[in-house]
Amino acid sequence: MTTEHELKLGIVAKIFTILASIFIIIGVILSIYHYIPIWLIYITILFMVGMVLYVFSHPTYNFLSRKILMRKHNAMARYFFVDFKKFIDQLDVWLTPGRSDNIQSAIKRLSDLPDFKDKIPQLPVFPLHDLFYFFKERVKRFDGSKEDFSLLIHEFEKILRIYYDTCIKEPVEIIRRIGGEKMPKHVREEYKKYKGDYDHFVRDYIGFGKIVNDQFGENICDVYIEMPWEL
Repeated sequence: MTTEHELKLGIVAKIFTILASIFIIIGVILSIYHYIPIWLIYITILFMVGMVLYVFSHPTYNFLSRKILMRKHNAMARYFFVDFKKFIDQLDVWLTPGRSDNIQSAIKRLSDLPDFKDKIPQLPVFPLHDLFYFFKERVKRFDGSKEDFSLLIHEFEKILRIYYDTCIKEPVEIIRRIGGEKMPKHVREEYKKYKGDYDHFVRDYIGFGKIVNDQFGENICDVYIEMPWEL
């Protein structure tokens, strides 16, 4: 971020350059009418250019470098945002209440079986779905900047962690304590299939995150995400 001191120097540099330009233009006009020798104009121009480069080049260069880097990062954010939305769409599918093609649907089917009844807490699918709805509305207002992209990534990963902790990790821990071998075969196979889908999603997101972090040169995405346990 540009400091107040650098901004002041940048303003002074602009004023100095404008005044120098005015002085040179006036000098050229005067030389045309032979009021002052042309060689003095050349010396003055060289002196002014040297002063501008020597006194103001460092803060101005830093300022322009930051501007160029900001433009580059914003362009990268807009580019990666397209792929990021695919992960948003996938998680949106899993958080849609009433679906029967995800991990929590397989876990929920255990709640009616004698060995697991009243032992698996109700999964907070509806509150999570509402939370994700507001997040999607927030996504629609993406302003194309790196800062906003980073905030969206952070919010998405926070919701993903809540989903994993409450809808997968906690109930799976309970099932393992009760005894995973008590699960009916068809429910176990369903869980294995949907766990594979979730694992694939996480691996893809980690791969995406590593590319994003590498391109930006900083840790924008979390690349350490837990996988569900086997049952």
